[in-house]
Amino acid sequence: MDNHRLRAMILKLQDRLIQWEPDKMEMFVGSNEKQALLTSIFVWEKSNTDWTQWPFDKPFRIHMNLAIGGTAGGKHGIDEGAFPQRMEIDWVRFDEL
Repeated sequence: MDNHRLRAMILKLQDRLIQWEPDKMEMFVGSNEKQALLTSIFVWEKSNTDWTQWPFDKPFRIHMNLAIGGTAGGKHGIDEGAFPQRMEIDWVRFDEL
């Protein structure tokens, strides 16, 4: 994913959707729930990996958080000028397919 597309996702309110299937997990984003189905931003497919590389047959919890620092992992410190920040979650819905 390019930086421009990622920045656009971060700067405005978005609906995010995770579609979890036996052989694939895919994440979508859009300006509303129906629009979110049109823009795939992440796909994790089972492909030819064995069962040890495919963890989706185990119980999971959803963890929603505001992570700061990107892929730097703290190597370069945190830009204090980026604060304050906040994440607002308006709603969460789970549908079993």
